[in-house]
Amino acid sequence: MKQITYLSICLLLIGCASAKKHYSDGNYAKAYSTALKDLKSGKKDRSLKSILNNSLSQLIEDNNYETQSLLRSDLIEDWEEAYSMTDDLIELYDDGRRYIDSKYESVILSMRENNNILRDDIISSYVEMGDMNMERYSERGDKRAAQEAYYMYYEALKYDQTMGMNDIRNRLDQALTYGTVLVDVTVDSWDVKYDWEINRKFDDLEDNDKLFYEVTFDNWAQDTDCRLEIDFARLDVDVRDQSRTETYTEQIEDGYRTEVDTSGNTTRTPIYKDVTAEVTIIEETRTYNWDIRVRTDNGVGYCNFRDNQFRISSQVIITNYDTRGDSRAIPSAFRNTSNESFSNSDERRLIEDLIEEAFNDIERYYF
Repeated sequence: MKQITYLSICLLLIGCASAKKHYSDGNYAKAYSTALKDLKSGKKDRSLKSILNNSLSQLIEDNNYETQSLLRSDLIEDWEEAYSMTDDLIELYDDGRRYIDSKYESVILSMRENNNILRDDIISSYVEMGDMNMERYSERGDKRAAQEAYYMYYEALKYDQTMGMNDIRNRLDQALTYGTVLVDVTVDSWDVKYDWEINRKFDDLEDNDKLFYEVTFDNWAQDTDCRLEIDFARLDVDVRDQSRTETYTEQIEDGYRTEVDTSGNTTRTPIYKDVTAEVTIIEETRTYNWDIRVRTDNGVGYCNFRDNQFRISSQVIITNYDTRGDSRAIPSAFRNTSNESFSNSDERRLIEDLIEEAFNDIERYYF
């Protein structure tokens, strides 16, 4: 029992010393969080509360100095940093409020009110910048301006302020609508027999969800902002055969020889002989290469697409073999394996995979 009591006292002293150490090192945030953790765990040491309050005092002083410098800036990003710093400090206070001296209530209340005003100023500034961009869109029809407006409204909506947020969301939706670029995709193939599979797959580009892009397939509408013309060249299939012959020899039993010794005992001795066989291994390598060229027509220039070329490839190796000679000399790997085949349905699946790969490459590159 004495050992348990001694251990408890040591742990209490270590916890308190840890908070004191952080405070003496000038790490007031760590000192605050450590002291608060110890207090919440039930430790009764009075110095913990003192460390907690003194750390808060230092954090308030540091926060005032740093935020004042940031708020003198003309950059809204600096205002946001000042807001975030103060908001974090207020959260620290709220978390340890039950252990904090009452004298800090008015200080934190003032910080809270000032930070709410700063938040409203940040929201207003973002909305104002968004409105300015929307005015530019209205004057020039510049979709990039509407896109910039969208980002400004989006930043404003990051702040948890209910008043006026529905209005900003409406402006956000409007900016998205006006800033959306209309892209039409057409596909052509040298091999007409693949048209159906290619068109069926690339029609899925209409489902892409990239911000500010609405894709149609083979639409050719007058209001289209830019076009992608995807041309599949002839599918190149290179077939090459190579073969090699391997000779195998196996020693087998071929009867017995009977011998009688001088005592009349009979012994049967097996007779061995070598048998040979040849295995000719034939490998057919089929290499499929498909070149695809994408031409772009940027129209009014909102897409910033560039012409590009893609190549997709796949290779199949079909292995067959032919045997000659004594089958007993042929390794089991050949005796138990049948020759391979590559059917028309296998080739169709391979081509479908190539089209899928082409779709993924092009969608990833442009969208």
